[in-house]
Amino acid sequence: MQETNAPNKKTVSNNGQTISDASAFRMSRYFLAPASILGRMSLRAWSLLIFVAFPIIASAFYLVFVASDRYAATSGFSIRGADSSPSLDGLGTLTGLASAASVTSDSYIIIEYIESLDFLLELEQRAGLRRIYSNPEIDALSRLKADASNEDFLEYWKKRNKVSFDTTSGIIVLETQSFTPEHSKLIAEEAIILIQELVNSLSAKARQDALSFAN
Repeated sequence: MQETNAPNKKTVSNNGQTISDASAFRMSRYFLAPASILGRMSLRAWSLLIFVAFPIIASAFYLVFVASDRYAATSGFSIRGADSSPSLDGLGTLTGLASAASVTSDSYIIIEYIESLDFLLELEQRAGLRRIYSNPEIDALSRLKADASNEDFLEYWKKRNKVSFDTTSGIIVLETQSFTPEHSKLIAEEAIILIQELVNSLSAKARQDALSFAN
């Protein structure tokens, strides 16, 4: 028996040309393979967009168009004993502590005080920090909540105001931030006054201890 191959069926493409079923099958395979690759690439692209590109774009948009301007006032000072040599030029020096040997420990006492709730609440009374930091003109992400607890207030203070100590030079650097130059200057000045009062207290105690030891 003689077998005959049936002629290929014809189909009509969108542009009016006729193509065989075999050709259409080959074309479908040709287009399906890249489509699956494109699908996988699209998933990677979306992941990259969502987890990398979008946060970067959102952060840039916030910083450029939404975030309130911030101003910093930097104060540098050192703690030294009465027998110590003068401090570096251009930096305020808080004098009167009993012994140069205790400068480092006294400096850390100052740092702990600056980061304490007692210091913050006293500074609030003198400079009105809550009013300054909860101003409704400040953007929502940077603004202190009007009803913030003391613990939240202290955390807010630590995030926006930095204190550091250089053990080599003995210099303490306090950076106070706010949303106007005037407020930053005011906070820095009142903070230095509070620190001076603590130093005077430590000095008086050191002198008293020295006199008691001498007697």
